[in-house]
Amino acid sequence: MKSQHLLRAQAITSEDLLICIDPTHHVPTRQWPGAHFSALVDMLSERLGARVLLLWGPGEEAQVQAIAAAARSHPVLIPRMGPAYAGSTAGTGRSLYRM
Repeated sequence: MKSQHLLRAQAITSEDLLICIDPTHHVPTRQWPGAHFSALVDMLSERLGARVLLLWGPGEEAQVQAIAAAARSHPVLIPRMGPAYAGSTAGTGRSLYRM
């Protein structure tokens, strides 16, 4: 399974709190500044011990890379493989909410 390979490569285990964030939006007025997402990623890591995965779609990679570069906690960028791949990581670690 591709998601298991990604998680193993990032040393993410079933004991980790795993949080996925999609920091992009196609409507500019609904976009939160990248610096806020970087701070959120760091806060989740520092306060909750969470491992954060950043999701992105076509044309959004540079935006998400900038967010990751500004974060101290080194979030993981999900490779572009489509929504089924990102969704397949659900249930692989500890979670606060299950959808």
